[in-house]
Amino acid sequence: MAQFQDSGELRFETRKFKDDEIDRTIDNAIAVYTRAEIKYAKESSNATFRGYALTDGKDKTRDNLTIEDLFFTYYLKKDESASIAAGYKIFNWSATEAFHPADILNSQNYDSNIESMDKIGELNIDTSFKTPYGNFSLLYLPYAQSPKYPQQRSRLGASVNLSRPVWVTKKNETNLQNWHHQGAFKYSNSIGAGDLSLHAVYHLNTVNPIVGKRIVYENILLFSLPVGVEFTPYYFRALQLGGTYQYALDGGWLIKTETAYRDFLDDEVIIQTLKGNQSPKDHGIVAVGTEYGFSMQNAGESNIVLEFQTLVGPNKLSRSELSVFQNDVMLGYRLALNDTLGREFFASLIRDIERQNETLYNFNYTQRLNDNWKIKTGFRVFDAPKKGTYATGLEAYHNAHYVFFNLSRFF
Repeated sequence: MAQFQDSGELRFETRKFKDDEIDRTIDNAIAVYTRAEIKYAKESSNATFRGYALTDGKDKTRDNLTIEDLFFTYYLKKDESASIAAGYKIFNWSATEAFHPADILNSQNYDSNIESMDKIGELNIDTSFKTPYGNFSLLYLPYAQSPKYPQQRSRLGASVNLSRPVWVTKKNETNLQNWHHQGAFKYSNSIGAGDLSLHAVYHLNTVNPIVGKRIVYENILLFSLPVGVEFTPYYFRALQLGGTYQYALDGGWLIKTETAYRDFLDDEVIIQTLKGNQSPKDHGIVAVGTEYGFSMQNAGESNIVLEFQTLVGPNKLSRSELSVFQNDVMLGYRLALNDTLGREFFASLIRDIERQNETLYNFNYTQRLNDNWKIKTGFRVFDAPKKGTYATGLEAYHNAHYVFFNLSRFF
């Protein structure tokens, strides 16, 4: 018998940034966010749609329509141990709370929390098998999806508008097309109290772009004169090998690790940037963490999270250019009261232990008002003053502190 499920959310969002005294930027945001999710299932197949739309009353460059999931799955066996799926999908390959070196497939929306950015659905064909020896997935990825970057007026952007991205598909060969052959393989298995996953991905990497600089000229009278500077993100082919492992210990402890190595296949290509000529750099990333959960006397539950991530291979300056969290530690605390209102508090601190004075503070509180309404409020503080000519890593967010309040209606 066929089954049909649908749900939705209508959310009113407000956020107020610390005034940067720059007329160009927008320090207040008022937006309407709508999300829909539809699931259809019958004996041998199912279909899923999930997506959202956002419109901002003050910053129209934030407006977007995003498909997260839009895929059809057909089961090749009655026990659902073999399947083939096609369409757009959000993949979650991460085991950690704040650092995600293995979670590489989906492009992201940078107008979101940098430690857990919103994802954009990835077009794929997924052939999966469940066996006594583990689960296997073979993915074909025909479309390279560009990330969504905040524009010049956003407080969470780089104060410049980026032009259309360029894909570097071979040495000295670039194009503007998004259709490219990419693929991935993933193996996962539960072994005792541990969960293991391994992956290999060949794709156009959108996590580590190089932003090129080009002088724009116009013909004025008889002369070709410079009229501005154009900034273009360049994305390069890469092979990533990595995996995750989680192990549950007695007494409420959870150990987590996540690793990845990125081998750029066109690292001899040179791009002119504001900081000089640059090429993609091979590197490895290791994230480790632990989580401890315990019950409170008032029936609430607490979780303490401690994580560390380090990037290995390039020098100190290159590491900071490759990742905001190139050598950072995260400490977080979550308190769920488990009451009728579902009240929950979460606070975290992420601090760079390699570069001085780079810290991100985060706090949020959520609760239901009734069965259909929910609120979420909190603040984020970016303390990372610029130490050189150009902002690097978290410095790009310095003083972009903001408070936010969201009111959601669920259907």
